[in-house]
Amino acid sequence: MPKKISTEAAGSVRPQTPTVRHHNHNITPERRIITSAMRRYKALPLQLQSNETKILCLMQAIETHPKLVQNVEMFWLWLVGQTKLLKRVWDFTSTCEKYGVNPTFVAQHMVLEGQMACNLVRMNGLEAYGDRIKAFQQPLIDEENLLFQWGLDEKHNQWERHE
Repeated sequence: MPKKISTEAAGSVRPQTPTVRHHNHNITPERRIITSAMRRYKALPLQLQSNETKILCLMQAIETHPKLVQNVEMFWLWLVGQTKLLKRVWDFTSTCEKYGVNPTFVAQHMVLEGQMACNLVRMNGLEAYGDRIKAFQQPLIDEENLLFQWGLDEKHNQWERHE
């Protein structure tokens, strides 16, 4: 067996190369789609930013990344699940009532705002966003219709397609 040669013993010191950490490996495909969609949306002039253009940007992101989303309906169901989780935050519903907005609509928009926005709400409550949530007056998706089509059984976590 060959002996290992130590560079310290030889008197030469090798400079440390910095380690570059890429955090993209922890991002789910759904989050990548949302990030792509919101980059497109925020690049638009303010006059063009609306609920409809937000949905269009999301649909374009889904179409441009077909490998990330093989089943579009499952993506929408994932979005519904994320909104339900966000609505469980301790002051979410009361803050929505205070500002006169629908908690489901606000949660849908918050999920599209990104993971950092959702984490901020989870840690500090929805009040951290203040009256900015008044802009989230319209739904992005019709959750009730989507859940009916898929026959969501929350008790048993079973999915069944209704046609």
